[in-house]
Amino acid sequence: MTNDELQRFEAKVELIPFSTCWWWIGATSRGYGQMQQDGSRKLARAHRLPYEHFIGPIPDALDLDHLCRHRPCVNPDHLEPVTPTENKLRGVSVCANNARKTSCKNGHRLSGANLYTRADGRGRECRECARASRRRWRDGT
Repeated sequence: MTNDELQRFEAKVELIPFSTCWWWIGATSRGYGQMQQDGSRKLARAHRLPYEHFIGPIPDALDLDHLCRHRPCVNPDHLEPVTPTENKLRGVSVCANNARKTSCKNGHRLSGANLYTRADGRGRECRECARASRRRWRDGT
């Protein structure tokens, strides 16, 4: 980041009392800060700029994960390079929450021989509960 970019960046950051987050108060897109880089018209995610300036380059094919879980945060200490898959699984989406589950709603382990993963990759199922469901359907109960 040039000195001019650093000054523009600092002008759009607010330090939050009782927090270590650096809150982006400039333009945003989907919750992430946006800033023009190198005088071009191209917008860059604001959290990437301080990471590259203070920590170093972001490795190819990796995303920056917000460890604090706040998208507007631009504190480089709150960012960690991870694979896109790891970044998604650390999130709070329905898919990520389901992927973290270690047991079904009836308490059976979702691992080993008791785990069925759909061929289309769109879900996991407890084999014990699936057998019980088929048995109930077959018996008409």
